[in-house]
Amino acid sequence: QNQIQPQPPHHQHTMEWPLSNDQTGKPRTTPTNQAIWKAALQPARSERPEAVQAWETQLESTIMKNDWRRGGYVPLVEEFVRLQATVSPTVALAMCRAGLEYARTQAFVYRYLEPTDPTEEKEDTNDNQKERLPIDQAFDVELQQTTHRWNQQDALTAISYTGGNPQRQSSSFALASPHGSDDEPLWLSSNSNNTNDKDNAAAAAVGQLQAWTDYGCMEPSAQRHAQAVLTADPHATEAMIQTKVFVLLGVTSEMGPARHLLKLPGAHVIGVSRPGPRTQALVDWFREHGSSRATLTVLRADLLRQGPHIGHALAQTIRSVQQQEQRTQIVIMPLAYMDGEANCRVTVAMDAIVHYLTKQFHHNPNGASCQEVSLAYLTSPTTCYTIPPEAALDAQRRYQQQASGPEAVLSQMVRMASLGQWLEPSEIWEQVSSSSSSADEDKNKPNSFVLYNGLISLQGPNYALAKTMQQWRCMVAAFDENMTVAAPMAPPTRTQSVVHSSQAQAGSEGLQYFAPNVFFDVQPCSSLMTAIVLHQLSTATSTTTTTKQQQQQQQRRNNN
Repeated sequence: QNQIQPQPPHHQHTMEWPLSNDQTGKPRTTPTNQAIWKAALQPARSERPEAVQAWETQLESTIMKNDWRRGGYVPLVEEFVRLQATVSPTVALAMCRAGLEYARTQAFVYRYLEPTDPTEEKEDTNDNQKERLPIDQAFDVELQQTTHRWNQQDALTAISYTGGNPQRQSSSFALASPHGSDDEPLWLSSNSNNTNDKDNAAAAAVGQLQAWTDYGCMEPSAQRHAQAVLTADPHATEAMIQTKVFVLLGVTSEMGPARHLLKLPGAHVIGVSRPGPRTQALVDWFREHGSSRATLTVLRADLLRQGPHIGHALAQTIRSVQQQEQRTQIVIMPLAYMDGEANCRVTVAMDAIVHYLTKQFHHNPNGASCQEVSLAYLTSPTTCYTIPPEAALDAQRRYQQQASGPEAVLSQMVRMASLGQWLEPSEIWEQVSSSSSSADEDKNKPNSFVLYNGLISLQGPNYALAKTMQQWRCMVAAFDENMTVAAPMAPPTRTQSVVHSSQAQAGSEGLQYFAPNVFFDVQPCSSLMTAIVLHQLSTATSTTTTTKQQQQQQQRRNNN
């Protein structure tokens, strides 16, 4: 069970960009990246033709100047989001669908064919033995379980493990304190039978949430979600967990909820991750520290090389779990992250899996009973999105309060040294209507919003596209497919993907000189985000279930 499967050769079943450099062989991502944005923009032409034309003209100018990768994409993405926020909801959703569908048609996987003669010795794979398919089509064909020098069937075998800690029987959720460390976390919860210990731990956890909210690095709504889980009755938490099966694409993600969920009795996590030491480390940890009443099912596979195979294997595994455990809610959480252009590819691969599983379970084309499929994402603050006007005015208040403090002096010095290029105030509060005397008046206007541009050119256009595509999927799922979606925004965190870049780490650490920014350690942040996601899924589920029951009752009345 612990055997690590070998990696296939790089060219086997790899999902690729449609264009590559003829001289270097490396993928050309910019034309496809731009084409996805352009395809997503087209539905807006019906309502804002002039704005669409102006955007396309600006894109052509950026291409002519060769400025796209040097930050030229930033104003284009901002203008795209501004336009999407001002069209009708129907058109806004059509823009999301158009972008996602076009992206899936532009990502190709190679399907290798069996020799016609089974006794024929397999030679090195060449172009005559492979079939190139858009990833969307690859899910709809019967995939051959074979590759050269690599047993595909073995690699996609789901292996289940049981936790090894019989003493972990309490369903009390634990929050990691920021006063601990990722190596030695300080948990603000207790599995003790001593009531005083539990009460003290719960009070400390609630106090930490309040401290974050008072400082301003966390919204009050996020505090309410997390506090509801931290103070919930353990029996209610266990009952809630037992209704769900969690499908984590990239189960070893530092920010992901796997380890927090697997401490809870009754949890069942189906995880997809590449075979290797990180996957084995998770399995070893679970067999020692996970609840003996929790289950971890691991699918050792590569999202970039085996997306369609993973989709089919997950569908089979989910059906098996549902037959044995009668779980009613499937929670799919794409978590995998890769540097550079691979991040776009893995995002498209995960989205194709989400799309496939949604068709299989949420609206089954064969008319079988549909399961409730929910989505969960950890969205990024370094994208472009709308915020409430009162948040912009709060930023203005904080900026004015710090006008004479040490932060202001530091900002002025840096601005002077950079000739006005660095640490300019965002002044997003200027977008709030000047005719409104307060945020409360302004937020009552139906089309009132403030657009915040959090894009960082260091991360590049592929990161911006990947994270925006996840937002598109959230909107389509929630408003077009009536699915439960939890997509809280995660704060800056000291994950390996951030700190391995000296520039990213320095910038994130420097944020903390400007209140209320906080650069979180991994354990406090991941435990906090897990609590928020759990409550968002549960509260939305109860609302969705009530709505479905009302619809069924109305249908019965109509039939009578």
